Amino acid sequence: MSANHLDPGANRTHDLRFRNRTPAAQSVDSTGAGGGTEGHSGAPSPQQAHNELTPAQLERFWAKVDKSGACHLWTAHVQSRGYGELTIARRNRLAHRVAWELERGPIPDGLTVDHLCRNKRCVRVEHMELVTAAENTRRARRFERVAS
Repeated sequence: MSANHLDPGANRTHDLRFRNRTPAAQSVDSTGAGGGTEGHSGAPSPQQAHNELTPAQLERFWAKVDKSGACHLWTAHVQSRGYGELTIARRNRLAHRVAWELERGPIPDGLTVDHLCRNKRCVRVEHMELVTAAENTRRARRFERVAS
């Protein structure tokens, strides 16, 4: 992780790529809130492909993260499924996916972010791994069996 990612004084913006989602996830109401799913498919639209975060937006993002424990926890809005969520460029985004893209780059088509720590609010990229949706589901089911 580069210090510039956390430096709000850095005089640059960060490229944050957005991919098309399912049609339901693409609808945005007048408040800018839209549905969203963990997965995505298709190529980025020209309008979405080069959204950037300014240094002020980066500072606001990281200010919403509690780094006091092993997991770096998202402290702002948490959706009903337990994932941290924020709005960027009038689109709802999952906080852990944004953190991954900021620190590691775009998430390739066909892959999703798996929380190795099993904590859906965690945005620490060292606790994440890119896997297929099938592998993510398999791991989640295995964790549920062990936890019960």
